[in-house]
Amino acid sequence: MEQLNEKDFYFIYEDEKFDEAKEKISISEQVRNKKGLVIIVYSFSPEIEEIIKYGLSTILESYGKPTLVNTVYNVLFESVLNGLKANAKKLFFLENSLNIDNPEDYVKGILLFKKDINKSNLRQSGERNRAKNIFVRVKFAYDDNGLEIEVLNNTELLPAEETRIREKLALGEKYDDLMSYYMDNSDSTEGEGLGLVLSLILLKAENLDPSLFRIGTKNGLTFARIEIPFNTQFISKRNHLL
Repeated sequence: MEQLNEKDFYFIYEDEKFDEAKEKISISEQVRNKKGLVIIVYSFSPEIEEIIKYGLSTILESYGKPTLVNTVYNVLFESVLNGLKANAKKLFFLENSLNIDNPEDYVKGILLFKKDINKSNLRQSGERNRAKNIFVRVKFAYDDNGLEIEVLNNTELLPAEETRIREKLALGEKYDDLMSYYMDNSDSTEGEGLGLVLSLILLKAENLDPSLFRIGTKNGLTFARIEIPFNTQFISKRNHLL
C-alpha cells in the first residue's frame, strides 16, 4: 500500500466541537480525493459510532465493496470497544490509586472495575480521558489495492492479556461458522475475548483471510489491524504484529 504522510490524513476529534453533519461532508470529500482518515475517540457515543461507520462505508462503496460494510464494521467496532474498555480500565486504576502492574492491586482493581464498567460509563468518561490524554485512534489508509484500518489505544496489554488474546485468535482460526463454535463452546460463549473469535468467523464468512486481522503491542500502545484486499496486488503488513 502506498505510504501516506500525516498531511494526507483528515483528522476528526470527538470533542465539544464535533459536528456529525459537517464531518460527513468532509469525509466524502476526503474519500473522493483518495486521502486518509483518522478519528480520535475518547468515549462511547452513538454519534462517534455513526461517523466511524460512515467513513468505512464511504471508502468501501467507492471501491465497489459495499457488501463488506457490515462485516468489517462489526470487526472494527469490536476493536474500538476493546480499546475503550482497556482505556477505561487504565483510567479506573489511576483514579483509584491502584498499580495495574502490581499483582495484588490488579486482582483487587479488576474485580471492582468489572462491577463498574458499562456503556454508560464509557459515554461519560470522555472529558476525563481527554484530560489524561487517553484515547483510541481509528486510522483508515487505502488505495486501489486495498484498505488498511488500524485501531490504536495508548494502553499497553499486560502479559496475561496478551496470552488470552493469542489463545482466542488461535481458537477463532479453527472455526468457519458460528454454529460449530457455539456447539463446541456453549459453556464459555460469554467469556472474555468472545468478540475476537466472532470477528475471525465473520471475516471467513466473507472469504476474507482471518490472518489479516491482527493485534499487537509496542512502546506502550496496543494495535488492532484489519486489512481488506481489493485485488491480488495488495501487500499485507501482518508480519509487523502478533
